[in-house]
Formats: sequence, structure tokens, C-alpha cells
Amino acid sequence: MKKHIFWIAPLVLFIILLIFDQGASYFNTFWFNVKHVVLFGLIVYVLLIDLYFVYRFFNKRYTTRKKLKVTIALLLCIFGISGTVLISNLQIRYIDLYETPQIKETTYYDRYGNVIYRSDLQESPELNITDNTNDRLSFTVEENYQGNIVNPYAVDNGIGQIYYQGEISLLTIVDITYQGPYVETLSYTVYETVTNTGATEPTSSGYINSTYIINDFSNDDAITITTERRILEIDLIEEDYPELDSIEPVITKHVGSVVFPDDDSGEIHITFDEITYDQSGEEKLERFANGH
Repeated sequence: MKKHIFWIAPLVLFIILLIFDQGASYFNTFWFNVKHVVLFGLIVYVLLIDLYFVYRFFNKRYTTRKKLKVTIALLLCIFGISGTVLISNLQIRYIDLYETPQIKETTYYDRYGNVIYRSDLQESPELNITDNTNDRLSFTVEENYQGNIVNPYAVDNGIGQIYYQGEISLLTIVDITYQGPYVETLSYTVYETVTNTGATEPTSSGYINSTYIINDFSNDDAITITTERRILEIDLIEEDYPELDSIEPVITKHVGSVVFPDDDSGEIHITFDEITYDQSGEEKLERFANGH
């Protein structure tokens, strides 16, 4: 029984690992780290146990040849170290390819500390500044990605993923105006996606995402942030895209408010509302954040 415990213990742990992996949330960071640490330990454990039994085999077979046994022990040590490094590299490679999003976000700020751009496809894209004065900042950004495209979808047990090979490109035009206590940001992004889904011809899709944000600092005790977003599907064959004003309707509008305390309590009040529009154009308000 003691001999079989070497195999029974890791097998039981592996089964428990599979059961927890089926029930745990895909986005649980703690479980993600525990899962891969335990999996790495199990694989290395099995490798070392195999090398140990190989050493015992040669040790019993050549009981009188000490130099040969020392040589075999050194070789098995080298195999153990090399195998551990190889396993770790393969596991890291697997995580990079299949469990880590390809997007590497970079956030850019203006001279006043406002967020002016977050990258979508690549790390540290170049901002081509066309206007940079005290009351205006304008720039364009081009980002491109080629490789695996992850398409998430909802299933009964959580979130599934489909992988495609394809190309994604986007062009973003940003125009920021500083008017006293107001900061107005208008961004206009053209997304183009070409995916190879296994069919004879690749599939293409594209849309325009327009965002208009107003940061109101006129009240010394509060900040009001209003965001309007418009989305429009586009024809990738066309080279001339519509003007911003022609992109209708406004899909969603978010209004957030941050109120600072008058005393030293340190308590900040925050509200966040989403405004949508029905077919008749009437506003429907939903408050989904309200607290201190």
C-alpha cells in the first residue's frame, strides 16, 4: 500500500483539481493561480517519482559499480532539472496562448492627469498629435493585431470561448477641448475585423464607435461625468465613412457623479446612471450604482 501511495495521492489531487476547475469561475484570479501552481507541482512530482524509480532500478542492478551509479544519479539530476524547466516553459507558453488575453493595455494621460486614451489591441501605440495647445488636444492612433481572436459566448456553466485566426485594425481620432471647468472629449474609432473561420472565404465586419464625454468640474464639491456612445455598422468596402453627426441613434448615455464631503469624514458619494432610449425616443433611466 505504501508503494502505491506515490501514485494514488497525486491522482486524487488531480481529480479534485478537475472537479474544482469545472465549478470555479473562469475569472477567479485566486483559483487561476492555485490551479496552475498545483498542476505544475503534480507534473513535476510525477517526473521526479519516475526518475526515482529509474534510479532504484539501476541501483539494484549494479550494486557493486559505484562509479556507474554516481554517473546515473548525476544524469538523472540533470534530467530532473531540465524536465522541470521545460515543464514550466511549456505551461507558461500554454497560459500565454490560451488563457491570457492578447490585448495589452496602455493608458495615456494629458498634462492635467485626465485619461485621454486606452489601447485596445497593442501595447504602447503611437499617438500622432495634430494639435496641442492650452485649450485643445487632438491626435490619431492606429492599432493592428494579427493572430488568435477570442470570441466569448455564454453557456450554462459560465463563459465559453471560440478561437479564430484573423486580423483586427482600428483607427481612432480624438479631439479634446478644455473650457474652464469643462473637459469635452470626442473620440471616433473605426474597427475592421477579418476572420478565417474555416470557410473558403474569410468573413469581414466593421463598425464605428463614437464616444462623447463631458467632465464637469464647475462645482468645487463634485465632479459630473456624462458619456454618450453611438455605434454604427459599416461597409468595409467603402473608404469614406460617415460624419459623426450622422451616427444615430445614441445607444447609451451614462451620467456619473462624485460628491466630496464637506467635513473630514473622508466619505465620498457616488451615483452612476444609464440612460437608454426606446423606439419613441423616450428616455429610460436605470440607476445601478449609488453609495458612499
